[in-house]
Amino acid sequence: MLPGQHEPYQRLINSIQQTEARLNEDAPILDEKIDINSPDWEQLAMRKMEIFGERNKPHILNCANLLAKEFPLIGNKQARDYILQEIRQTTILKNHLTIYTHCNTEVNFSKTVTLFILTDLGVDSRDWILALKDCTKEAFQNNIDVKKILSTLLFLANDADHHGMGSAKDFIRDMIRE
Repeated sequence: MLPGQHEPYQRLINSIQQTEARLNEDAPILDEKIDINSPDWEQLAMRKMEIFGERNKPHILNCANLLAKEFPLIGNKQARDYILQEIRQTTILKNHLTIYTHCNTEVNFSKTVTLFILTDLGVDSRDWILALKDCTKEAFQNNIDVKKILSTLLFLANDADHHGMGSAKDFIRDMIRE
């Protein structure tokens, strides 16, 4: 915790905690067992995700928009690291923070990269890398100056190697060099 220093970012921390609490209320939907021997098990699983998404999209979007807007404005690395840690401690939000993002405009691409940075390699670095590469590919296809935006946001990325494959900062730096 940042004693006496986190008050300016309390709104972000509250948003993370409140959104996670709301998502946890609907978590039983995701935990309901499905008989994979049933011929329609895939449709049932997809429907559960749709119900969860329908109920929680506004909450996730509100939190994501606030984080994407305010996180890049935080100049204090210790405060940024604290917020990254808050997100890493969530069980559901970190998996859904980028679910409604698009990379088709400069604003959307910048916002999405910021959210990827906030998820800090996610639960699985490979999935995180593939999703970020897909986003980057979409941005390139829309004639967005990807390297410029990635370079601008690089300072936000964490340099911690959570899964033994490198850090978010390493991956973004490599994408800039490509």
